[in-house]
Amino acid sequence: TNLIVGPGTSPQGAVVGDWQSSTITFTGSSSNPVKGTATTDIYTATRVGSNLHVVFNYGQSGAGTNGSGTVRIGLPSGLTADGSKLSSSLLTNLGSVYVYNSVSNTEYPAFASAVSGGTYVTLYYRSDADSVASLSYTQLDFSQTTARINGTFVVPIAEWAGSGTVNLAQNDVEYASNNGPTWNAANTSDFTTNVYGPQGSLTGGTLT
Repeated sequence: TNLIVGPGTSPQGAVVGDWQSSTITFTGSSSNPVKGTATTDIYTATRVGSNLHVVFNYGQSGAGTNGSGTVRIGLPSGLTADGSKLSSSLLTNLGSVYVYNSVSNTEYPAFASAVSGGTYVTLYYRSDADSVASLSYTQLDFSQTTARINGTFVVPIAEWAGSGTVNLAQNDVEYASNNGPTWNAANTSDFTTNVYGPQGSLTGGTLT
């Protein structure tokens, strides 16, 4: 019962990392913005299996310089989105984002998406009942004093593909041995002195 010959099977589980904190990197498809006086600048990320989980929150009380084009939020250095987990023809909703423009007093419920090999997520919002448009720096205006954006997203990471699990424990080596008075062919039927366990046992008697 419970005898395993060979290396056996180690219990496995997902890789789960600690939350790492940094600041948000905003870029634009045409030009990058310059942050203003930040009241909140939080970007925390953790690894769960082969996915990156991100929670971010940015707000400013002093005007910066606005960017242009589509709003993008960078991934940590060295990581790219895994295209095999993303649709090549449709936008994949990776998480929800909230944007507030105080100049127009407009809220934009948006979502994050990514493309294969991308080092960032791109933000989109529903422009009307039937259309989705990329969120631009017209909506998230860094030249206003109270630009706000926050949200969360999960991105499959190409560099972590196929390595999302780890062994949770090592297999204990089990030793089968005999501590009888002799250790020879005649003693193989003596099961009363056969022992097993992770420590094994001293061999009794003379080896003949």
